Amino acid sequence: MVAITVDETNVGQIVASNGILTDLVLKIVPTQYGNDYLLVVDQVMGKDDQNNDIVLGETQLYNRCISKAYVSMNSILFTNGQYPFANLIVKTIPPGCSVEIITADPPPAPTLTTLVPNTYDTDGIPFTLSCQGTGFTADAIIQIGDSDVPTMFISDTELNTNLNPNAYLTGDYQVQIHIGAFYTDSLNFTFI
Repeated sequence: MVAITVDETNVGQIVASNGILTDLVLKIVPTQYGNDYLLVVDQVMGKDDQNNDIVLGETQLYNRCISKAYVSMNSILFTNGQYPFANLIVKTIPPGCSVEIITADPPPAPTLTTLVPNTYDTDGIPFTLSCQGTGFTADAIIQIGDSDVPTMFISDTELNTNLNPNAYLTGDYQVQIHIGAFYTDSLNFTFI
């Protein structure tokens, strides 16, 4: 577990990367009424065609009003959370306020090692694609190309999806597994 204290000077900055948000504890109560919201987000970053950093997505992990009328020093804003994040950013914080953000290391990253089958005919009948690897959980999602597909959790080493090959053009598709913000390396699947 790691504890990070943030205040107004940290707004808009990445305060932690690749972890699990577990707790928020108010260390200093807001000094005034007004913008009383604490907004903590997870930003997933990537690269554009010119290799510049871009935001691929942003998810709110915590967004609440922290009025000095109902909080005191060391108030627990939430606890025992299990929110995975790629880049933890405080977007807004009440004036004069500071918050201790407690994070934990993420579980081991999932791996994708095998696709069965790894080639299929676009004129074929619907089929089941088995994705095999390690570290899968019930909230793991199979992604084909840029699209998530309905995913069946079989075990921590196997996920399946039913595909209609008529919905795909011939060519290569990158297949990945993601659990929240954590992605496996991709494997190639070919529709012929």
